[in-house]
Amino acid sequence: MFGSDRTLYMAGNTLYTVSTTSATTTAIGSIGFQSGGDLAFVGGYLYMASDSNKLIQVNVNTGLGTKIGDLGVSQMFGLATPDNATLYGVAGQNIYTINVSTGGATFQSTFNPILSGGAFGLSFYTEAGATGTPGTTVVPEPGIFAVLGIGLVSMGFARRRKANY
Repeated sequence: MFGSDRTLYMAGNTLYTVSTTSATTTAIGSIGFQSGGDLAFVGGYLYMASDSNKLIQVNVNTGLGTKIGDLGVSQMFGLATPDNATLYGVAGQNIYTINVSTGGATFQSTFNPILSGGAFGLSFYTEAGATGTPGTTVVPEPGIFAVLGIGLVSMGFARRRKANY
């Protein structure tokens, strides 16, 4: 998970920073809980779902984790936010919103992932700094195909003309 300052974080039972240039890790400190999946920033705070189904707030300066509360859902592997205000989580094929004050997860929807068995992570295009409308594709205008076609036909005539001389 990238922080707003572009620092890359990862966690197991220890919080680390990862250098994106050398791929080296630096331990920040013990979280006190084992990560069960993704990390996500919401409102400037780093959150983690633990392997014991708890929402943990992690201090990025010390690594120390503070239990916010029980998620009420097992195997929450994905955390993400599209707007830096709402925290979402994925467990199997179910999507939940997570209350960052209590840790409680509320069912929102079921989806059909391409991989069998469910999702093992979650991200929104905005978390990666992407802009634009998701799901849109740039399609060349028909004029481009006309120019390409004229060029190919012209090359064919030029080749034929050269062959005749």
